[in-house]
Amino acid sequence: MVGAGVWGASTALAFQKKGYDTMLCDMYGPGNIWSGSGGLSRIIRLGYGSDSVYVDLTARSFQLWDQLFVKTGQKHYRETGLLWLFKGYDASYAENSVEPIRRHGYKIEELNVAEVANDFPVFDFQDIDRVFLEEKAGILYASKCCEDLVHHFVTRGGQYIRGQASISDMKSSNAVIRIDGEVVKADFSVWACGPWNRKIFPDVLGKVSYISKQDVYYFAVPARQTGLFSPPRMPVWFEYDLDSPFYYGMPYHLNQGVKLAYDDRSEEFDPDHDDRLPSAQHMENARSYLTRRFPSLSNTPVLNVRVCQYENSLDGHFIIDRHPLNDKVIIMGGSSGHGFKMGPALGEMVVDCLDSEKVFPAPFSLDRFEEGSSIRSQFSA
Repeated sequence: MVGAGVWGASTALAFQKKGYDTMLCDMYGPGNIWSGSGGLSRIIRLGYGSDSVYVDLTARSFQLWDQLFVKTGQKHYRETGLLWLFKGYDASYAENSVEPIRRHGYKIEELNVAEVANDFPVFDFQDIDRVFLEEKAGILYASKCCEDLVHHFVTRGGQYIRGQASISDMKSSNAVIRIDGEVVKADFSVWACGPWNRKIFPDVLGKVSYISKQDVYYFAVPARQTGLFSPPRMPVWFEYDLDSPFYYGMPYHLNQGVKLAYDDRSEEFDPDHDDRLPSAQHMENARSYLTRRFPSLSNTPVLNVRVCQYENSLDGHFIIDRHPLNDKVIIMGGSSGHGFKMGPALGEMVVDCLDSEKVFPAPFSLDRFEEGSSIRSQFSA
């Protein structure tokens, strides 16, 4: 298993639970700052419109995250709920989420815009048309979750090593896998290397995926007001605005401030060579949005800025499939900025498909690109 981010670590643990002799390898360590799984926090939520495959995977992941936290004694999750805000935008994404979420015993419901400010006073809702509240949602502490997965994997008898993996002779029945130059023999090799997937498998992923830069900001909270900017007064939120990019954020958490980012996938990024410095224009846009939606934060300083990367498929759906030249090599990619939370369920799914010789789900197959695919995020699904 190559890659100790959330997908790789979850899959290694799932193999280990099934009784496989499993080796997990990563260049820099679980949840490291280079990786797509690194950093402080990620959102977990069930709302996916009518894309029930993601609702099912997230619901199962909630169960598996809970099991992991019980085993490790560390609950690296905070339930906050999630507000969906719509401004001049069709709210069908939230409306279509109601039934798939209900099937798992949870709910998302529309709130009265005129009254919602009483419950969430730091938001300015004056220009918002519709608001929905998803109750089962919150924050996963990203790097800590990756460390928990790898620690649990090792305590159960799994082997974890730090090193750089490569693969060659793809057309042979047993592709040659090397870690720091040393040959490793395995029945399967599974590659979940985030933004490095395209470099390892350029012929397969070069035309169906791309890496984009994502700036993330942490803003200070006024003195003695952390309670107002913490759950339940401030949940996680997503905002659809017809006239601007898609903004999202998290309440005050881990004593780091309020987290804000927006979904702009226009700037391509090289994880090995590009500087991880924020864009001045993006910072200006973020400040403008913050002032409009949270007036009491208009003059607060930026405490921290992080640059991460999205490993995007062209259509926003995951890419999880066997390599076209060798069915013993499995690629897990295209997380597209929304895959972290589903790591445990995806690992379980991959192992189940390999163990029972089943085909991977069609929405994740490489074959879907043969008929062409347009660039979009998963929110356009």
